[in-house]
This record gives sequence, structure tokens and C-alpha cells, in this order.
Amino acid sequence: MFTEHTVHAWLFRPPPAGANVWFDRVECCAGTGDLYASTVLRRFHVGFVTAGALRSRTADSETRAAPGTMFCQWPRLRYRVSAAADAEVRYFRARLRGTAPRSYLSAFGFDTTRTVVRPRDPDGIARVFERLLALYGTFESRDPYHAVCLIYELARAGGRPVHARATEAGAELAEQAATLMEARLHTSVSVASTARALHVSEPTLLRLFRRHFQTTPIRYLTTLRLQRARELLTQTDLKIEAVARACGFRNEKYFYRCFRKRWHETPGQHRRANPPGSTVVEPREQ
Repeated sequence: MFTEHTVHAWLFRPPPAGANVWFDRVECCAGTGDLYASTVLRRFHVGFVTAGALRSRTADSETRAAPGTMFCQWPRLRYRVSAAADAEVRYFRARLRGTAPRSYLSAFGFDTTRTVVRPRDPDGIARVFERLLALYGTFESRDPYHAVCLIYELARAGGRPVHARATEAGAELAEQAATLMEARLHTSVSVASTARALHVSEPTLLRLFRRHFQTTPIRYLTTLRLQRARELLTQTDLKIEAVARACGFRNEKYFYRCFRKRWHETPGQHRRANPPGSTVVEPREQ
């Protein structure tokens, strides 16, 4: 039996601008036999098996992740993790932080009863994990914006298209669209790009949002951007124009106009009433 771990950690204080979910620890692991005899996770984890098979057991269930599949581990559960059939297993694993890790995992198709899924692009998943390890491994090359982009690139490579053929499928598709929008607020995400990512037409997406959220995709996306802007104004000392860009607004005047219409105050007034904290990014001790 042997186990080798390459672990890189990076703690964001506060989170990277525009992010509602991020990784603070990325691992590359290999071993045989029992890898973790008994461990209780405090946060969500997501991983990808590159060789061998990974067996994960809790008090209530047992799952087996084959090569090319992704797995997730839920917090507050006691896990025993081992290599299946005593053969060598190799895998990547990352620890999730943020306000929406459950929503992020749902973009892959995970839930409490489905903890192993086959991603849309396994090779792409492996490449993203390798790039995350390289990015987190050297302090000088660490770029918070790059890290967030890789996190959501992982979601795109692992996402599974869902087609609305029934009410339940339509609700799931609407939730996936909402999750994708929220995950990409720091980019130029649009209704058109969200529809393409889910392999549906824009009119179909419009009908789903009206049915399940009682609004249009454009209004929903704008509301998400403005809510994120309020968070960044009070949690960071980014300049207001930087906050606008981090929330996907490319026109500062349009951002001011939308913010005042939605919250009945300007971004500057909101910040003065709610002074921000520090934006220092500090490495986590390993």
C-alpha cells in the first residue's frame, strides 16, 4: 500500500471579485488500499478519477468512481476512501468554498443521491485540474481572476445538457440556466450564450424563465449582477468601475443607472453607508 499527495492550497480573503464559489485547495492523489481510513469533511469536495477506481463509503452508502468519472463528497459525513480491487487509483480533488457550492455541483448533475457522474468532456476536466494545480502551486503566478475562470471552465467541461421534454425536465433546465448565469457573472455571459451552453433556443429559455421564475432571462441576469455589485461594494475596496466590470457591466453609466433604479441609491452612496473590508489575498499555510 502507498499513497502520494500533491496538495496546493490558496485561501482568498475575501473571495475573488465576482466569485460566489471557489476552490481553496487542490490535490493530485495516487495510492492503493485504504487512502482515508476515516475522515469527516467540513466542506464540499469535487474530484475526477484518471486511473483505477475509487471506492467511497459512508454509514449509509457506497459508491465507486471509475476512470473518466467525477465524484463529489458532502460535508458532515464520515468517509472511508480506498482504491477498488487493491489496484492503484489516481485522481484529482478540490475543496469548495463560497456561498453556492451546492448550486455549483448541481451544474454537473450531482445531488445527495447521485455522487458520481460522467462529465461531458473528461479530457477537458483533467486539463483544468492540471492547470489549477500549476496555478496554485507557485505563489508568484497566482491570479485570482484566472483561478475563478478555471473553476467555471471546469463546470462547462463537466456540465450535461438537459432537454426540456416534461415539466420536471423544464424546471431542471431553468435551474441549470440560472446556475450558469450566476457562475459567470464576472464574464460577458448573455442569454444567447446561456441558451447555447444548454443546447436550447432563446425562445425556449424565455418560456422556461417565465414559467418557473415569473420573469425574463435578461431581467433575471440583471438582478443577479446588481445583487453581486452590492456584495462587492460592501465586501471589497475595489473601485466602482472595477465592481461594474466584475459583475459583467461593460458600460459604467449603464451600471449606475441600473443600480439606482433597483436600489434607489447610487453605488457611492451604498458604499459610504456600508464601508468595505480588505481585499488582500493571502496564501494558506500548507
